[in-house]
Amino acid sequence: MFVTSGTDGALKLWDANTMTPALEFEDFCGDVIYQHAMSEIAGHGLIAVGGQARKVKLCDPASGASTHELVGHRDAILSVAWSPTDEYTLATASRDNTVMLWDVRAAGPIQVLDQHNGERHGFSSTVVTTHTGECNGVSFTPDGRHIVTTGTDSRVRLWQASNCKNLFVNYVGIVNSNPRRTSFCISPRSSVPLLFHPSKADINVYVRICARFSASSSLCQMLAASAKSGVVMGML
Repeated sequence: MFVTSGTDGALKLWDANTMTPALEFEDFCGDVIYQHAMSEIAGHGLIAVGGQARKVKLCDPASGASTHELVGHRDAILSVAWSPTDEYTLATASRDNTVMLWDVRAAGPIQVLDQHNGERHGFSSTVVTTHTGECNGVSFTPDGRHIVTTGTDSRVRLWQASNCKNLFVNYVGIVNSNPRRTSFCISPRSSVPLLFHPSKADINVYVRICARFSASSSLCQMLAASAKSGVVMGML
């Protein structure tokens, strides 16, 4: 079995043997879907779905219907990601400039990632934001200890998952103006953790030397790789 979704608002569960839909969820009313995600560790089997509707739907393949909704974002939800270590923790990124953390058993978000870590001095707005622009990508690191977010402010941010603090790591050289979800990848079992992030026609490869995920170094090394040729172009 595998799951697909699309901008046609359809969420389908497919039979891999016959390559035909075994189940189609019908309660999206044509809303555009930007991303769905299933937890790799959860026993509940829920599919988290984010899209134009400003709320996350949690769909149960066993019943063929959505169990409940997570309401809190003020604009479309472009990206969703389950924690790899906690089956009930979900992160969502939205056009409202925020990334939220949820316990899917609760009604509202448990945390909004604040790019200023609660320090409002010198900032005119008191509204909590994760990026100064739409948030169009979110992912946990494979060990679940950190969260990576990206936005149309052309910034990538690294967060401590345990306390939701911005670690102020400077990922240089990214251009991100994608009006939909931006897909990036974190190497799962590499001895040197790598972050692969698109930037125009290139893929930027970041060696997160501050990582061992420490905030002790504010600048990460970056390899610029051409998406067309796959050739490493240089190190900044």
